[in-house]
Amino acid sequence: MQSNNKSIDNAIGQVIKLQIFFFAMSILLLVLDFIFRDNINGYVWLRSGGLAILSLVYIGFGFKLKERKRSAYIRVMIISIAGAFGIYALAIGGGDVYPLWMRLEQGIQGLLLIMIIIILTRPKNRIYFAKEQK
Repeated sequence: MQSNNKSIDNAIGQVIKLQIFFFAMSILLLVLDFIFRDNINGYVWLRSGGLAILSLVYIGFGFKLKERKRSAYIRVMIISIAGAFGIYALAIGGGDVYPLWMRLEQGIQGLLLIMIIIILTRPKNRIYFAKEQK
């Protein structure tokens, strides 16, 4: 059982690292917004700012995973799945609203979310957050 705990601890550590990288990319996006501020619109600023704030909340749920909280697992999964769909909708169908550099950055963030989903849905990891049988 000790090795199983070490395995889930490693998985949660990987998830938190990916979430922190996701946040760092959100900050990079805000920096790029500032650099290219004369060539972007309000939608870009709104999305970037919202993403930076949400990524902080996301990291908080990641740390709650250490407590083996099922509610944190569900929240991380919902944010990851919805975020991946939202990011790819922007990357594919964003029209002229979002610049190419933002779409590329968002594509990388989408990959980070998919990596988190893969880590958390591995059977050996998912079992730790399974609903307790009564």
